[in-house]
Amino acid sequence: MKRNEAGSSFTCSRFLLNGKKLYRNQSGSTLFLAVGFLSMMLALTGLIIDTGVLAYRYSMLCGAVDAAAWAALDSYDREIWKAKRKVQLNPEEAAWLARQYLQKNMPGAALTNIQVVDNRQVSVTGKYESPTLFMKSFGVRSVRLQAGAAAKLTESQ
Repeated sequence: MKRNEAGSSFTCSRFLLNGKKLYRNQSGSTLFLAVGFLSMMLALTGLIIDTGVLAYRYSMLCGAVDAAAWAALDSYDREIWKAKRKVQLNPEEAAWLARQYLQKNMPGAALTNIQVVDNRQVSVTGKYESPTLFMKSFGVRSVRLQAGAAAKLTESQ
């Protein structure tokens, strides 16, 4: 047998035989790596899908809140407009119209705030509880989306 500088005996053939035994003992380890990789890919795919669905629903909420703000502008007092050519919004009717349009454009959405400013401008805020698909497995059952919009009427001569 050959001796190395440290004095221990070892040969290349013995090292290769031990290497083969080591390799034989690790058969099936790629299965665990593949299962772990596929699990991570599935979780990542679920997160991407949920993010896309949330982005779509947020876009729909923004459009619905914007439509609600513009619809609330239709609550101007027509008699005052005919007599004085002045725009004056009715806050109760503006809130009712905004709720109606928000529900028509996005069922399940709720109007959280509506303000009539200077009797000519409306500010609307809405929310929507968006259920998740894949994030439920991580404990996130829903995500609250919120959007706001404003619209203003101007007087023209």
